[in-house]
Amino acid sequence: MRDLVDDARRQLDRVREALASSDPQNLADVLPELESAVASVRQLEQTLAKGETPEAGLSLDLAALAQELSIAQRLLERGQELCCARAILVAIAAGGYGASGQPAALRPGSSIRIEG
Repeated sequence: MRDLVDDARRQLDRVREALASSDPQNLADVLPELESAVASVRQLEQTLAKGETPEAGLSLDLAALAQELSIAQRLLERGQELCCARAILVAIAAGGYGASGQPAALRPGSSIRIEG
């Protein structure tokens, strides 16, 4: 059981590093590891639900894993806030404000064709 917790913590460490990185490709590259960490936690949950006796000290490892998950959750939430704020800035830069004070809807590009 401890190896499942250790695997999840290692994978979450890499996810946390990717979330703190400024390169979005790092996050895309680490998504399979996040899925693997979730699978490890689910497997651990199923093992404990079957009534197997946890190893000594596993509660400390689980507490550390919970802290790692909390950190990753906060990074994801802040990243989402940042992306939303940047999207608003880009929309304002491209189309200005509307009457409501919100970014105006973007207009499709237009072109002129002259024949003759």
